[in-house]
Amino acid sequence: MTIVLDHTIVPAHDKEESARFFARIFGLAYEATQSHFAPVQVNETLTFDFDTGGGRGFYFRDPSGHLLEVLTA
Repeated sequence: MTIVLDHTIVPAHDKEESARFFARIFGLAYEATQSHFAPVQVNETLTFDFDTGGGRGFYFRDPSGHLLEVLTA
């Protein structure tokens, strides 16, 4: 079984400005916000979802130092 990362959330002060900047410097396309994210398609399977802080979840580190996320419904 192959493990594929399909998205990661990138915290930003201004999600659209950050998404546009990231897309421009890496030669990618940024089209528009979707839901509450400003997504940039990195490759066929990976999207960077830029988001301003204070959403419906929080991040924490597990005992091994991995960053995990909890979201409310």
